[in-house]
Amino acid sequence: MTDTTVKIPYGLYVPTGRMIHIEAAANGDHCDCVCAECGWPLRARQGPVNVAHFSHQPDSHSGGGGGGGPCLNAPETALHKAAKQFFLDAGELMIPALTAKNPNGSFGRLVEQQRWVALVDPRKEPRDFAVGFVPDVVGLVDGEPLIIEIHVTHRVDAKKQRLIRQHGVSAIEIYLDPYRAMPEDTHRAIVLGSARRVWLWHIRQAAIDAELAAERAAAEAARQRAVEEAAQRQAELIARQRAEVAAADARRRAAQEAEQARVRQQWEADEAARRTRLEAFAQQMAEQEATYEERRRQEEAARQEARQQAANAILTWAEGYYPDRVTPPPDLSGLGPHYVEWLFQQVSNRRAYLALIDQPAVRHHAEAFSGEMARKLKARWEELAWPVV
Repeated sequence: MTDTTVKIPYGLYVPTGRMIHIEAAANGDHCDCVCAECGWPLRARQGPVNVAHFSHQPDSHSGGGGGGGPCLNAPETALHKAAKQFFLDAGELMIPALTAKNPNGSFGRLVEQQRWVALVDPRKEPRDFAVGFVPDVVGLVDGEPLIIEIHVTHRVDAKKQRLIRQHGVSAIEIYLDPYRAMPEDTHRAIVLGSARRVWLWHIRQAAIDAELAAERAAAEAARQRAVEEAAQRQAELIARQRAEVAAADARRRAAQEAEQARVRQQWEADEAARRTRLEAFAQQMAEQEATYEERRRQEEAARQEARQQAANAILTWAEGYYPDRVTPPPDLSGLGPHYVEWLFQQVSNRRAYLALIDQPAVRHHAEAFSGEMARKLKARWEELAWPVV
């Protein structure tokens, strides 16, 4: 495989003092070119196998570059000097897009697109351009000085950037990728136009950034006002809503109180009607109870009278009772204990007494005859001079 990496693509042509491409040099040791780094004579290698390039001519002391040792920076120096020469010859270049930056250095907005500009009066490494260091190339763009720094292996350090800003000079840095074998015109087009490039500083940068900051401040102020107005509208809306809610609550409470009053009045009316009904019912029940009590009293009186009449009839029977009579003893089951007790206290006929005491009704009232009744019966027996059984 053919190696496309070029060790030294350009040499310093001694007769003119200009950098020439390997394709423009005479082949061999008689190319009249020297190394742009160490000044040692170069050999143009334009064979049919490898990519054409320059190399140091060997000397009797070493196999490397001049000075007795290898020239390590020759390719980079050659590219660097050739790029400077392109700017001096072309009189134009592509400048990068100009952007406004935020206070933190981030992208703010695009101010100007990248464009081709004329490079007037370009000078290489002018030592009379007092910025604290020697720039690679200085020229005029749009009537203002422009510093061009070429980045092959070393980028512009912070000290250079600080000096550029202190002196207020516009400056760009162009980044050259590792060189590959290509025609000189292609390499020139890359250096002048398509290679990546950035602004190190622009004389309008401070004004642009300040303008962006002012716009951002104005936008922030407008946003803040909008926020405050929105907050005010929100507060007013909340106040209206609260007032509406309070009014609705007041109406609801009034309606509830009116409904409660109506319900209370209805309840009081219902309660009064209920009390009236209860009083009427109580009166009716009292009248019914009185009627019932009177009827019960009358019935009881009638029962008592009937029992008394029955007891009197039995007593009459007992006074005239003789065992040989056919008339059976009357039934005592309709008499209560009181009348049975009364009857036995009144009977004086011993035979009638014995006929009556053997009835089931008397046995039914046996408990009533215990105690005081038994004592009375015993006294009655003794009074009648009957033997106590």
